[in-house]
Amino acid sequence: MKKLAITIFFDAFALMLLGLIIVMSASSTYSVIRFDSVFHLFNSHLFKVGIAFFFMILFSMIPYEIYKNYCKAALVAITFVLILTLFIAPSIKGAGRWIDIGFFSFQPADIAKLLLLIHLAFMLDDKQDKLDDLHHAFIPMFIWVIVISSLIILQPNISTGALLVLISLTVLPVACLLISRRQNP
Repeated sequence: MKKLAITIFFDAFALMLLGLIIVMSASSTYSVIRFDSVFHLFNSHLFKVGIAFFFMILFSMIPYEIYKNYCKAALVAITFVLILTLFIAPSIKGAGRWIDIGFFSFQPADIAKLLLLIHLAFMLDDKQDKLDDLHHAFIPMFIWVIVISSLIILQPNISTGALLVLISLTVLPVACLLISRRQNP
């Protein structure tokens, strides 16, 4: 398991580096024209990548049991934030997706995607002995998927909502297959 965690860490780090290279190559001309510096947008992105790297290290040190204990409460909270987004988020090109809290703005749909997948993983782990019972295993999971993806689609953010449904509908059968193989070697 530790080898897999190290592999995932270095994969994420490599993707961060690739993103930095792409931002540098794509934004250098615009940065010179707009800000008189080749590195202006790159430095801004580098700062955000540094913060993301810090949080990646921080969250990797938290035992997964803590995530398991709080994922449902966090998912309920982000559901309320998604509902709030429908009413208070400023409309930009016909869509209200971003919440600005002063020093930074964020898109609640991105947090909801992560929390929903974490919650589905823990629900699958918790109900692995009942996976053949549609009512007790899959209906609660599908309700979460429908609620979160519907709130995202209403923003309107159809691509993120559809992607979330697609990922969720892919995760569920794959997890069932892996659990059944583990139970019947």
